[in-house]
Amino acid sequence: MITLTEDVNKLFNEVLMEISQNVRNMMEELWLNWSHLGVDDSTKVNNITKLVQIEKELHRDVISETRQKLKTMQGQVDKLKEETEELSRCLSVDITILDFKEDMMLVEYKRELEEQIAGYREQVEQRRMKMERLLEWQRDLADKLGVTIQELQEVPLPAEEELDKLKEHLEMLQAERDKRAEIFLNIQVEIKDIMDKLRIKPQNKFEHIVTSSLSVDFKVTDLNMDRLSKLQQDLQEKYEQTNNRVLELRERLSKLWECLDEDQIYRENFLHAHPGCHPQTEAAIKEEIKRCDQIKRQKIQVFIANVRTKIKLMWDNVMYSSRQREEFVHYYQDIFTEDTLTLHELYLEKITKYYNEH
Repeated sequence: MITLTEDVNKLFNEVLMEISQNVRNMMEELWLNWSHLGVDDSTKVNNITKLVQIEKELHRDVISETRQKLKTMQGQVDKLKEETEELSRCLSVDITILDFKEDMMLVEYKRELEEQIAGYREQVEQRRMKMERLLEWQRDLADKLGVTIQELQEVPLPAEEELDKLKEHLEMLQAERDKRAEIFLNIQVEIKDIMDKLRIKPQNKFEHIVTSSLSVDFKVTDLNMDRLSKLQQDLQEKYEQTNNRVLELRERLSKLWECLDEDQIYRENFLHAHPGCHPQTEAAIKEEIKRCDQIKRQKIQVFIANVRTKIKLMWDNVMYSSRQREEFVHYYQDIFTEDTLTLHELYLEKITKYYNEH
């Protein structure tokens, strides 16, 4: 319990005497001034009496202000107690609220409560900050990998061990995400290279994303990685198929040019104008083969005669007998068609291969 000391009581008496004397002097001066102004005695008495109410109102205002400040501080104390209970729940620890003693000042009690919870408050702030960073990291990884988010409760806060366990899990997910991002980057380069070789553009939204995304932006979910792998495989197969077709067409065209004895400069200019194995080149080679086939049909008899000359030369080289030569009956027929020319060309390839092997 707070008591008034002798010094305080002495101070009160001194202030009371000074205030009383000041009020007495003020009333005397007011009475004289009113008299000089011609104020009647009844009014002067009435005015002097009003000073009692004025003094009461002044005291009431002063007391009211201090009481309001006291009420505000009591509210702060109550909030500190509530915060203590909240910290206790968040940290799952038992925090005993200090008792208010009779000889304590309210301001001292408030300061002791603040000192008591300061360390717990810091623990909560640090743990909550750590949790929020981990949750933000988890949300980013969940978005990029398409994995399920592990929810964490606010009250009580997760223990440090639980947060450390989550961190280890996120580090594993981050490593997987980084590995997939590197795979994406490598496959992206291959896909863009194949598209460039085939001179084709992305055909759908996913292909646009694959060819335009940065590795850090691409969502490396299981589904997207499967689609990415299939896209790469499909494009690779398409490239190989197109490349094989174009190689076969080039070989066929080369034989036609040889058969037609096409000008060498023309050949080089054509090949230079139509490089690679993209559809435009394939179409151009097919068109050139069509042109050469037309010329070939017009000169079929001459070509058959040329092939027969080459066949006879090979017969002589391998020393075929008359009976062996007569086995190829088409050589001795006067039929000049594309089928006949094809039969002669196939036979020439066969006997040439025999000659090279023996």
